[in-house]
Amino acid sequence: MGDRTQSTLWSLEHSKNDTGHGTQKPVEAMGRPMENNASPGQAVYEPFSGSGTSLIAAETCGRVCLALEIDPLYVD
Repeated sequence: MGDRTQSTLWSLEHSKNDTGHGTQKPVEAMGRPMENNASPGQAVYEPFSGSGTSLIAAETCGRVCLALEIDPLYVD
């Protein structure tokens, strides 16, 4: 789980993707907290899934994401 040598300031590369979502985050910004706070196979909760960054991060790091999104524009 969490690495105690990590800084509390993260420098993350972010490429601008035209998803239409105004606050899309880099996948790594969602993946790091998952890796630090949940073991592989455990579930994480995302109450505002938006463009799905947390879903992608969970899939990438072997976690299960239980996500909700109220806006039909972002739900498929």
